[in-house]
Amino acid sequence: MNTQTFNVPTFRIGTEYKLSNNVFAYGFMAQGFKSGGWTTRVTTPVKVAPTFEPERANTYELGLKSDLADYRFRLNVAAFFTDYQDLQITVQRGITPFVENAAAADIKGLELDLLWRASENLLLSGNFGYIDAKYKSITDPNALITEDSKFLNTPDFSSSLALDYTVPIAKDGERLIFHVDMNTKSEVHNDVENTPFLIQPCLTLLNASVSLQGKKENWKITLGGTNLTNQTYIVGGYSNPGVGVTYATYARPIEFNLGISFNF
Repeated sequence: MNTQTFNVPTFRIGTEYKLSNNVFAYGFMAQGFKSGGWTTRVTTPVKVAPTFEPERANTYELGLKSDLADYRFRLNVAAFFTDYQDLQITVQRGITPFVENAAAADIKGLELDLLWRASENLLLSGNFGYIDAKYKSITDPNALITEDSKFLNTPDFSSSLALDYTVPIAKDGERLIFHVDMNTKSEVHNDVENTPFLIQPCLTLLNASVSLQGKKENWKITLGGTNLTNQTYIVGGYSNPGVGVTYATYARPIEFNLGISFNF
């Protein structure tokens, strides 16, 4: 029986500083790893299953969290940097996909979260994300990627906006809650090799719902819809140049749902 043992130390060191009762800054460093293993989908006979080593990452983050204007406005911001070593990537060798420790990479980015309670009944929220993910070096000559290749499922920009509006409908406290949100992502590559057929261009999705909620918030009936503009878009895919096969997985079309919940 084949066995592998990995002993990789991990840790997290952080600090916080309270600037006021409603504002604090923080920073931390963390080290983590992803276990190694075997490639088990080998299509040609081998005596020993090919192995790969753990993937390691060092992450650094600085941020600020705040509740302002008597808790009617919230602003959270974070900047981060991650250094990846021995990155596990699927490498095609003939018609067999092997997992290899094929690259080193840096990921840096910025996240911004906003919330504004414009009135007792109106709540607006949004977020914005930016990621700059780059390969520093390619350590496996069989990998069909270069230092200019784009990361799998990592858009450069992403954002969302949401609106919640509450309408009281009874003296006892029952209310209607209207919700709508819009989510946007820039171009996404759905495989490591950046196969052109699997690139999803910039996409915006729209969702909405209306809920009837009890006065004590102990029950709710919700009618909602997702992907209301009925966008056709790719959420995953696979390409095997060795056999000339490329296939994509598409997201679900427009859907409607009815939910009933109770809290006891």
